[in-house]
Amino acid sequence: MGHFMIDQCADTSGVVLISIQLTGSGNYSVWSRSMRIAILGRNKLGLIDGKCRKDGFGPNLTDLWERCNAIVLSWIMNCVSKELLGGIVYSTDACSVWGDLKERFDKTDGSRIFQLHREIVTLVQESRGFVEFMKQQKLLQFLMGLNETYEQARSQILMLVPLLSVNQAYSMMIERESQRVIANSARKNVANLEIAALMTARQVPSKFKRDWNAQCDHCKMMGHTKANCYRLIGYLSNFRFKKKVGQQNDPYEKE
Repeated sequence: MGHFMIDQCADTSGVVLISIQLTGSGNYSVWSRSMRIAILGRNKLGLIDGKCRKDGFGPNLTDLWERCNAIVLSWIMNCVSKELLGGIVYSTDACSVWGDLKERFDKTDGSRIFQLHREIVTLVQESRGFVEFMKQQKLLQFLMGLNETYEQARSQILMLVPLLSVNQAYSMMIERESQRVIANSARKNVANLEIAALMTARQVPSKFKRDWNAQCDHCKMMGHTKANCYRLIGYLSNFRFKKKVGQQNDPYEKE
């Protein structure tokens, strides 16, 4: 007589033991192996391999056996596809259901071997498509990681046919970044020159700027007052006299 027990926390009918659902011969081997390990871990393997039969227990343990059997049966039903569920939902013996599924789907005949080889060949033929798919996924992940500064470049890359590899896209971005740095540097230099010119203009003393509405009482020339007359206060070092035909010398004219 086999021994089993019920864990009040884990042994319930609603538990899904494994993430794989049995669909047929294609995944029976993996499904069966996974289920056996999960059921063994819950000390209920005897209910599917025939070692814990109902007739091996006395009257006092019959109800406990029925409960354990129902729990294991529900675990099996929770891990098969909807198409297979209809054939076992009315069964009452977990061991019988397990044996029936093994008989139906545990196939290793010539037709199954042929099917496996054909799937391998198909997989090899489709591997190139998978490689292209992964290439696109990597490119998209790279582009999504860029900030909004590269929005225009990102749009241009996505329009290219065929799509670039990640390395090609990265090289393009590096080139764009270099061009952007050069352009920013040029704009900065122009701005610095403009600021320097403005500062130079501001350094000219305001008293030497012309006021064309004023007339000097000393030299009678227009454009300055007596207080700013060079003949009285002195000439700037960078000014030279320039004489125009038929006119007097104007100390405010540069040569």
